[in-house]
Amino acid sequence: MSQFGNASESFEERQSKAVNIAEERFKEWCKESDIKVYRLGFDEKGDRLPQTFYNGLAVALRKLPDFVAVGKTCRVVEVKGTANFKQVDYEGIDQRVAWFGSKSSPLWFVFCLGSSEPIWKTPSEVQQLYQAEQDQAWSDGVIYRTLKIK
Repeated sequence: MSQFGNASESFEERQSKAVNIAEERFKEWCKESDIKVYRLGFDEKGDRLPQTFYNGLAVALRKLPDFVAVGKTCRVVEVKGTANFKQVDYEGIDQRVAWFGSKSSPLWFVFCLGSSEPIWKTPSEVQQLYQAEQDQAWSDGVIYRTLKIK
């Protein structure tokens, strides 16, 4: 197990940590891979905007991807710490690609699960993986599907 914890932990367990485990794993991997990362979206574990103001922001601002990763190429990156993908996020993939992706710096989803290297997926690959699975629901009614990432 990495210094950042276990990616199979529940949402509540992951949120109780002082850092975003998946994002820290991603940054660590990028550093080792000579890729520079720039924070783009909000860090829910860091200097967070108070929830009352966060909820009042335009959706495009709240949905900002996590990072811009610059190595041999430039990619806009949304980091995921679990294979559970919410329906609301699936339904917004095309809009996110339109807002944040471009030909020269496309949007990618990066799954940082367990101790394996990050798994990079294009938005269309995530959509295909989502469509291959069945709906599940958490106790709060949020619908999600567990993607077969590997």
